[in-house]
Amino acid sequence: MTWKTRLKTEILLDSPDGDSFSALWIGNPRSFEKRLGFFDYPKVDGTRIQDLGSGAITYPLTIYFEGDDNDIEANRFLNSCKQVGLWSIDHPVRGKLELQLVAVTENIAPIESGNVTTIETEWIEPIKDQIEKSLEQKKATIAAGVDDVNETATSQLTNLVEQAKATQVYTFAVSAQKVVTTVKERLENLYEKSAAIKSQIDQVQRSITNTLNQTVIDVAGLAGEIQTLVQLPTQISDDISARLSFYGDMVDDLLGLSPEGITAEDKNAAAIQEAALVASIGAMAQISASGTLRTRTQAIDTVIKIDGLFSDIVTELDTIQSTFVANYIDNQFFSQSSSYSDSSLLVARILDYLLEASYDLAVEKKILLKRPRAPIEITISEYGELGPDDAFFDLFIASNNLKGSDILLLPAGREVVIYV
Repeated sequence: MTWKTRLKTEILLDSPDGDSFSALWIGNPRSFEKRLGFFDYPKVDGTRIQDLGSGAITYPLTIYFEGDDNDIEANRFLNSCKQVGLWSIDHPVRGKLELQLVAVTENIAPIESGNVTTIETEWIEPIKDQIEKSLEQKKATIAAGVDDVNETATSQLTNLVEQAKATQVYTFAVSAQKVVTTVKERLENLYEKSAAIKSQIDQVQRSITNTLNQTVIDVAGLAGEIQTLVQLPTQISDDISARLSFYGDMVDDLLGLSPEGITAEDKNAAAIQEAALVASIGAMAQISASGTLRTRTQAIDTVIKIDGLFSDIVTELDTIQSTFVANYIDNQFFSQSSSYSDSSLLVARILDYLLEASYDLAVEKKILLKRPRAPIEITISEYGELGPDDAFFDLFIASNNLKGSDILLLPAGREVVIYV
């Protein structure tokens, strides 16, 4: 079969409400644009480009209604164009298509072409529902994104650190130890909840100590150890808010380790600080994809928290970069020179996942108690039951932070939260 035998003589169009049309067609272009991320760095020639996929295919179609009733058929088609939804189009070359109408223009010219009415249309091919990623698929892309960030961050640290002098090795080890101490102090209360995780953390810390005692430090190995140290505690519990609280405090402390000078030693200090902060972005991704979200409010709060922490990290690293501008280019520090595109893409995946997950979550409802009421009675009244293994009752206690006698009776005037 050749293209001539495959080619159809007419184009068939079915509107969202089922109106059918047959029109003549001569030809049309179709096109799409690539989505690209462009990243420019001070005093560096060229532009780093990240391929973010492709936009939708667009179809500008010019169709012709011919015959004694061409004007009536053209008018019927124009009215059908007001319908909401996708059109089913049997294209003479491309076959069956599901397209969204963007614009339509009827050329009324009875003197020049009374037997033919020309209609110009513009269409776009939307993503089909079955192509959209499920939440589980989005979790998988987050996990893959963490691996990408860790890999580029390792390469980034290796390229930044200078160990030509003994003083550089020594000060780099000191800076790295400050980072390790900060991570330990902020996450210790989290990972001590699991004996298995604590044992692994202790082993990683011993490994880091051995690495830092080397005459020439294995920078790539150290990067992996820092990433493990930062990200391993995310495996403890599924409480997103609690874990993010620990990591938020850790990030705040890491941001405070910024060097004040612009020497090679300061550049090394900034590099290891950056490595820990980028590892923290990976940890936030792991937290968001491994935790249990119960309410829309929790999901939105998580979005705001992660977006804010990422913004703080980028801002501080950019500030450090600006302090090194006075140096020759070889001695400058470039913020996330390799990892920024991967980090920003990962954060975008996190926020996309959390926002989509929020649609299926419960909405927060606040009640002001007009009389003393028992939490168990409120639970049954609002949720209809206590739930399997008292799950609704436990949710009510947890969401309202009830302790002691409050679990038995709440006073009038108390505001409580339920989820519907």
